[in-house]
Amino acid sequence: MAAAWALLDEEERARAARYRLIEVRQRFVVVRAALRRLLAAYCERPAAALRLTYGAHGKPALSDCPCVHFNLSHTAGLALCAVSSQPVGVDVERLREVGEGAARFVLTAEERQLLDEAGGGSSALLRLWVRKEALLKGTGEGLRHPKRVSTLHPPRGWEVIDVVPAQGYVAAVAVKIPAGRTP
Repeated sequence: MAAAWALLDEEERARAARYRLIEVRQRFVVVRAALRRLLAAYCERPAAALRLTYGAHGKPALSDCPCVHFNLSHTAGLALCAVSSQPVGVDVERLREVGEGAARFVLTAEERQLLDEAGGGSSALLRLWVRKEALLKGTGEGLRHPKRVSTLHPPRGWEVIDVVPAQGYVAAVAVKIPAGRTP
């Protein structure tokens, strides 16, 4: 754990210290250190030397390696990271029961209709949600207004891809496709 802690910058250490549960704090430190090691390989720099910055809605970026885009998500027992030469977002969730009422707060009317046509249920809702969160994280808009973006009609130039990271989990990656290229 000390080796992982040594890779974090002051802001990450302060954030880790704010977690009251030791398990949550340790998970944050381990995942952040792993992220830094991965990004260091892409940037060809020491992991501890990487400088992370954050956009207006919290999207992380590398200030000293702007050609490498990344995004990270973690949930109970699993972390998922996407690295790309283009803006990217990712989300992963453990399959679990979710109240159906959540759909009206995060899904557009068209997405709710699709959910209803699929028979509803937590699994279908979580599949739509990870697609939406990946897209919102990728565009940098953040999660404050999830109804502004539809995963059925992503913003021009964006592709959302379903991922099966492990049994019992759902995930999605959203990536900006460069002009003139197809996914």
